[in-house]
Amino acid sequence: MSSPPSTRPLGFWFLLALVMGNMIGSGIFLLPASLAPYGLHSLWGWGLSTLGALALAFTFSQLSRSIPLAGGPFAYTRSTFGDFAGFFITWGYWISLWVGSAAIAVAFTSYSSYFFPALSAVPWQGAVYTVGAIWLVTVFNLQGLASAGRFQMVSMVIKLLPLVLMAGVGIFFFDTPNIQPTLGPSIQPGTGWSASSAVAALTLWSFLGLESATVPERRIKNARRNIPRATLIGTLVASALFILSSTAVMGLVPTETLATSEAPFAEAT
Repeated sequence: MSSPPSTRPLGFWFLLALVMGNMIGSGIFLLPASLAPYGLHSLWGWGLSTLGALALAFTFSQLSRSIPLAGGPFAYTRSTFGDFAGFFITWGYWISLWVGSAAIAVAFTSYSSYFFPALSAVPWQGAVYTVGAIWLVTVFNLQGLASAGRFQMVSMVIKLLPLVLMAGVGIFFFDTPNIQPTLGPSIQPGTGWSASSAVAALTLWSFLGLESATVPERRIKNARRNIPRATLIGTLVASALFILSSTAVMGLVPTETLATSEAPFAEAT
């Protein structure tokens, strides 16, 4: 007899959608504007942050096997360092999620205003739209894990489409002069490391969420195998899409235009 939807174990594809869906948020859709002045130096920065993200993904994968507890970062910290450390980490983790949710909602409104200018022209309309987006997602999550899972799958596909299209098609219309650094004389061959490290700090925001598969451990089918797979594969695929799509956008839109854009991907279409 099959389990009820509320207790059915979560499989690999759900976990993969959870990891990639949480990683693909406001960061990647707004970052091309922030990275535009760095030009080609952004590729080195992406490389640094990707290596760091993969190291974190590997760490969480190993922790999920050695400490098979639900809760992810909270459970691992509490079981090793005690209740106070667990509470401290959980509180910080929740704050990061709240901040991330606000950033995602603002990014959603920024892109929507590209098609509906009134959202940016009339401040209160944009504010209502942003708050409404947060509550819409909240309502889906309050319906239970099955409803949240379906919403996660659909939203991940919607967010994946522009990244895949930009990475696969935009690269053929790439204009190299658009991706030259414009930071002035401070960015010379001998000081490229400072630019790359600055880019790495900016791009690290895009990798928030790579730990997502470790949180619902009790509900996962074959958790020992599926959590590491979803965490590593999700991080790797998302990283490739981040680098290819953001670079394509930077090559399609002139730096001066891109640096001031509130919807870089829409600007590139």
